[in-house]
Amino acid sequence: MDKQWTCSTCSTTNAINANLCVNCDNPPKKDTKGVIFPQNLRAPFWGVARWSQDHYVFDRCLLWTMNETQAPDDWLFTAKWDVGFAERLLAHGLFTIPDEPGIHPMIMLPNPISRYCLDLTQRPPLRRRFQQAKHMRTSRRAQYRLTVNHDFRRSLHALMSHHNQESGGTWMTNELIDLFVMMNENENSTVKHWIFELWSQEEEEEEEEKKKPKEEPKEEPKEEPKEEPKEEPKEEPKEEPKEEPKEEQKEEQKDQEGNSRRQQDAKGVEWTLVAVTAGMSVGTCFHDYSMATFVRDKRCFGHVLTKTVADLLTTCGFQMWYWGYKNGYMKQYDKYGGRSYTRSEFWNQWGKSMHETATVGVLESMDRALIQTLR
Repeated sequence: MDKQWTCSTCSTTNAINANLCVNCDNPPKKDTKGVIFPQNLRAPFWGVARWSQDHYVFDRCLLWTMNETQAPDDWLFTAKWDVGFAERLLAHGLFTIPDEPGIHPMIMLPNPISRYCLDLTQRPPLRRRFQQAKHMRTSRRAQYRLTVNHDFRRSLHALMSHHNQESGGTWMTNELIDLFVMMNENENSTVKHWIFELWSQEEEEEEEEKKKPKEEPKEEPKEEPKEEPKEEPKEEPKEEPKEEPKEEQKEEQKDQEGNSRRQQDAKGVEWTLVAVTAGMSVGTCFHDYSMATFVRDKRCFGHVLTKTVADLLTTCGFQMWYWGYKNGYMKQYDKYGGRSYTRSEFWNQWGKSMHETATVGVLESMDRALIQTLR
């Protein structure tokens, strides 16, 4: 990845994270000289505020996409699809979303003017501790287990299957999963992909429900028995031998593709996959691109995993966790260091951090995570 850019107006060399030239205050220019736009370009299937050739991204300098003057809208698009270009897009914080999977090769690139991020450089008391919540008590965390990149391809397929089943569709495709797997198998790739999985002994909640006192059914008022005419005594039928009650078998937890969501540890204890977070890292920046909570109850598995991942990234020395457009549920994370970044603020932080190295590797830090590793 480039660490500098040259201003096309005054030829001054600038740092990669600079949105404007330090000499003439001009932004990086979009170079379209000699390029040929793909034929049959049309408005994307995804609804966007505006659409024109000015929103099209070529495999040249990508810095113009981070400037609000050069790229004033929340979406960009491209029709180019290869590992090298996809890696450069991801490295610049531009995630790839197929426009109409299997129908059209267009790729949408979310490029929010305002981006919600967790500032992982903040430390308590400036932010709340990630374990400071009822669902993050030590006694509760002891009942869960954590894995990272346990089965990368299978986990991505489980996410795709879950969202297809629960939401009626997803941007994830088999081709995109193949691309991410290929990228992750390349040790020299600047983009690393991560799957964080939370496991629980799901039966625990069922046992708690059993312990609750059951309400006795109210007795209906009995009617006075009417005297029936006497019948001749009938011969009593012989009793059939009673069958022993069969032990009920637990229903196997599987995703839509038939993959089991259960796993045994080294001691033979069975665990159930209850939540997944998938994302990528560039330098000391992290960006999640898919999440799923398979079991929803008062244990708040989605929040448990989110806070566990945030704490682990902080331990490793990550600077930022980019979440994307701010949704309603994210407001509660303002107290954990979350805030909205302008495009300039985002690129100033991301551009610096993309070339840095985490102080400790994610896998090497598992023993220091808030939740024990499933072994």
